[in-house]
Amino acid sequence: MRVVVDRDSVSMGDDVEPHARVWEPPDDTRVGEVVARMAGEYLPRSGGCAWTVEALHGAEAVREDGAVVLLRRGGRATPCAFVAYPEVGALDAVVAPAAEVRAVVVPTPTGEYAFHARHHPHGRPVPLTTYLSRAHGRTP
Repeated sequence: MRVVVDRDSVSMGDDVEPHARVWEPPDDTRVGEVVARMAGEYLPRSGGCAWTVEALHGAEAVREDGAVVLLRRGGRATPCAFVAYPEVGALDAVVAPAAEVRAVVVPTPTGEYAFHARHHPHGRPVPLTTYLSRAHGRTP
């Protein structure tokens, strides 16, 4: 199995090099395992940020100058996980499904399974109950 991961840039200097990577995990790899690897070794761990990981169903993964560039042309993005870093380097939460990648993600035309991480900068992620109690004086 070939998995292509990509992510948003986190700053202007971060735009210099492409972010896409190709991994070749076992065929029975689960979505949660892909997300855990992204959280552990791929996503920048800046404090006060979070990431939404999306499965890119049927997206195109093309190569330009030897680098992989993910294109969503013809693809559909489905959020499948949330990753939070409340402090620099501190991983707080990874929420992802346990389903096998092949069972829930439509591959690219060339057979890869594509994931993209959308960056949510600024502000420390807090539990919903904390947010509601601070913002509205109530709990869910």
